[in-house]
Amino acid sequence: MKAEELRLGNLCSVYNKEYKTEKEYQIDIDDIVMLLTGRVIITPIKLTPSWLERMGFEIRQYLKIHPNMKKGGRWITHKSPNHTKKLKIPFLRFDSMCDIYYVHQLQNLVYALTGKEIEIKQLEKV
Repeated sequence: MKAEELRLGNLCSVYNKEYKTEKEYQIDIDDIVMLLTGRVIITPIKLTPSWLERMGFEIRQYLKIHPNMKKGGRWITHKSPNHTKKLKIPFLRFDSMCDIYYVHQLQNLVYALTGKEIEIKQLEKV
């Protein structure tokens, strides 16, 4: 990932090259500095229904709705109307706006549209 794609507080997977450890947590300025200096590798976390639930989205028919947003997104898992071809990476589609594949993208979109951060349940930086 590039540092330009990230905001402080984005949830990502961080691999520390020196200690050979990988953890998922909300990144801070130190993580971005270490990314720029090549000491860590930061990778996005794929968006899943369980991540949507942890981020406060509710299912209403086929839409995933967040309380801070007026618009819902459709969870797309197949590339054919008859559901015969499954996608490798499911995604959240906000019609006429964008497709969201990763947790940090959804965090950035909600923040850009509402000015509010998404609260994520059961998450700690270790």
